[in-house]
Order: sequence, then C-alpha cells, then structure tokens
Amino acid sequence: MNIVYVTYHNWETKRHGGFHQFADYSCRQGIETVFFSFSRPYYICFKHEERENRDVLRRLSKGVVYNVDKVHTLVNITWPTFAIPGPIREHFSPKFNIQMMTKSLTPFSKFAKKWLDKTDCFVFESCDAVCLVDLIKQRYPKALIVYRPSDPMLDRRKESYLIYGEKIMLEKSDLVICVNERGKNFYLESYPHVDASVFRVIDNGVALGDFVKDYSRPSTMPIGRTALFVGASPIDWDSVIFAASKLPDVNFVLVSPVEQPAKSLQEIKSYKNIYYIPGIPPKEVAAWMTNADIIIQPIPEKTERYKKKTLSITAQNYKAMAARKYIVSYMGPQSFSDYGIISTYNYDDFTNSIKNFIGKEAQYDLNLEEKNWDYICAKFFNEIQHNLDER
Repeated sequence: MNIVYVTYHNWETKRHGGFHQFADYSCRQGIETVFFSFSRPYYICFKHEERENRDVLRRLSKGVVYNVDKVHTLVNITWPTFAIPGPIREHFSPKFNIQMMTKSLTPFSKFAKKWLDKTDCFVFESCDAVCLVDLIKQRYPKALIVYRPSDPMLDRRKESYLIYGEKIMLEKSDLVICVNERGKNFYLESYPHVDASVFRVIDNGVALGDFVKDYSRPSTMPIGRTALFVGASPIDWDSVIFAASKLPDVNFVLVSPVEQPAKSLQEIKSYKNIYYIPGIPPKEVAAWMTNADIIIQPIPEKTERYKKKTLSITAQNYKAMAARKYIVSYMGPQSFSDYGIISTYNYDDFTNSIKNFIGKEAQYDLNLEEKNWDYICAKFFNEIQHNLDER
C-alpha cells in the first residue's frame, strides 16, 4: 500500500496528535508513506511561524525524507499555492478562495506525477486539505478517499470556504472516520443526502506509556506549585492574568509555539508568577505534564469553542488524564464535563477551581488502554484495509 496524508502539519513538529501517529504507524508497517503539508501559500515567505516560513516553503517544495524507525522512511512535501492571506479570505466567495488555494506556479499534474501517482489511499485532515479533494479525485478516481475530521469544520461559521470545501469532501469520501458520535450525528443531520454507511467512529488517542512514568523536573520549569498549559492553540491571557493575581503562590506556566499577542506578552511581565515558553520539543511534554500540579486550558471566548456541538477531548486531555492531573478549562466545550474535566465560564470559577484542585490526584472513568495510539492506529488501518480489499 502507498498512503498519502493531506494534513495541516509539518512532519518535523512531530506532534503526539493523530496524523503524526497514523503516519508513524503506517511507516512501521512497511507502507510507503507521504506527509503532504497543505496549504503552504507563497505568502508564508514573509511569516516566521513554526509551520509557515520561507525555509518550510523551500524545503518541503523539494521534498524532505525522514527516517522513522531506522528502517523505514517518510517523505514530507508541499505544493505552494496562491491562497489568499487568512484575514482577507472572508471578503471573497468560498469558490474563489478554493480556486486560489489550488493555483500554483507548478501545475498540479506535474507535482502529482512526481509525488502522488502510486497512491492507493489519501487520508485528509479537517483543515485546508479539503480544498484539494476535487483535484485528487479527478486524477485518482480509483484511490480510496478517507476523511478523518478531528475538528468538524461545519462548526466554523466564520470560515465559509472551509464549510463549502468540507461538504464536497464528505460527498467524495469513501470512508469518514469521526472521533466521536456527536461529530458523526452532526454531519448526518446537516447533510442527510450523504451516505451514512461510510461513517465510522474511532477516538483520539495518547501515547499512554509516556504519561504514567516518573520524570525529573525539567530544569527550565519554575520551582513551586505549577498550573501548566501546553498546546498549539490560542491562549486567553486575561483569564490567566486574573487567576495569577488572585493566586500569587501558584506559578502559571504556558507553553505554546503559536505566536502570542505582543500586548499580552508585555502585560505578563508585571507578574512574577506567569511564565511564557514558546514551545518545547514534543519528547519533553511528558516530563512537564507529570511534574505539573494541575493542567489548565484557557481558551479565548472569541473562538466560541464552548458553543461547538462536536468537539471531543483532545490528545492533550488524554495525556493529562493518563498522568492523573486535574484539568481546569476556561471556555472549553460543554462536553468536556462529561469526561471529568472541570469546565468553567467565568474568571472567578476558573481561579477557584485551580485553587481547590491544584496538587490533588485525579481519577477518570475512562479505559485509557483503549486510548493508546497503537490500539487506535490498528483500528484505523483495519478500516482502511477492509475498504481497500472490497474495492
């Protein structure tokens, strides 16, 4: 089998999340694996983010080969496009945005012939990747098309081009693997014409073994009681500043590779118990989490994640659960509380929950063995192989 993952991520970030785990697993099974990072517009030459910068565009356009387990290799590629810069996209129609996202100085046929022509299966992530499904389906009508939406874009009301692209993605997919029943039901209720028989549910996972061990405290982790956030998502700094001002004996440590607002970074300098760290290697996450006293997830209210119907808990949540840490969420989805996560929706509750649960060992009513990535990946590939065998 040859498999291509069309994903938001670059391989070298090596997240603990789904597409990196699936690709790692397929490599170890001897499957020829391509990690197709999309979209990577030409304008990222002017950006300096981990995922988007001039060096990423240059290297991935040529293709980068990585060793996975000293035996197998994976190639990470991209196809640069004329996609419109994010803040401007809302001023254009969904069709026009997708057209620009699929236009390049290099014809798709030339790019595909070099990197994709042997592919048996394309696995798409819920991101800009959905904009490519028409091009790929037209060129590879016999390939298996799998959509794995960890974060259904039908919930993203402000990004109309993604909702438009996702609808096409659902119509063209041979297999749709959701991470929870809520997502599956939401799709089927919203698009009753879509074939329900192609839907499956396979949960997110976690590298369980890494989060039940004891580690030395990282040298850069402040001494004392620690409320820790680790993640590649926006941070609600106002909630953190409020809690830090009320709990001066707690160190608030926020680790994220995402560029943060300069105003917020300047403001937190006034607080001796707030620390911002712009990312750590993924292999160090377990040591940070297991040495923290509580995990926090301060989510900006403007994202309206708390209103979303389909979001499940993420790999980051499972890591904290495996480490038996309490998780206090601010403005997270209401479904979080179903899993034992402490969900709060105002600064006082957020602060008081941290105060009441910091340092205590948490117990979760979950079979974490079934959340282990090896277990999840085996189920995922059994579905793919079954569908390939039936073709």
